[in-house]
Amino acid sequence: MKTAKWHALCVALAILAIAAAAQAGDAPPKKKIMLGAFAATALPPDQARAIENLVCADLAANRSYDVVCPDDVGAVIKEQQLKMGLGACPEGDCMNVTEKMMESDLTVRGTIDAVGGKYVFTLVIAETGNDRQLAKASVETGQNVEKLTGRIKGLVGDLYKNLAAPPPEKKPETPPPPAPPPAPPKDEKKK
Repeated sequence: MKTAKWHALCVALAILAIAAAAQAGDAPPKKKIMLGAFAATALPPDQARAIENLVCADLAANRSYDVVCPDDVGAVIKEQQLKMGLGACPEGDCMNVTEKMMESDLTVRGTIDAVGGKYVFTLVIAETGNDRQLAKASVETGQNVEKLTGRIKGLVGDLYKNLAAPPPEKKPETPPPPAPPPAPPKDEKKK
């Protein structure tokens, strides 16, 4: 009797697993986001890179997207160069791996500027092919790197929220006022 129940349970679990796999196969592929290097003239390069890594980690926390960080690309390039040097991959295959990794649907860029005693940190997400801006988020903090890093999670959240928001509705254009009626013909007096 216990064997029959166990067998029925196994069959039920197998059916559920097959159904789940079928549903997962129907899911559209995730969009890929590439994080570009930041223009952070207000910070030393090591601090800018650390903030870049924090932003990338927060972008990747949203499981709706596949996120590629600059450090990921650098690591793959080094690995592929090593494989090429060792002859471990056929001609061109190593570079194909790197190129495929760098293909993305969306690109995130960031700027960190010092303006009037404050840091202004802006993130922009755009379509990769045509660079059409889809969303933007910005935050201001005092010129303190700790305050800046403490605002990253909220800034990335705002960027995703702005990306998901529908575009603002265009107000219908007000038609121009009707043209005035034509003036009556003037009688020209003969001299």
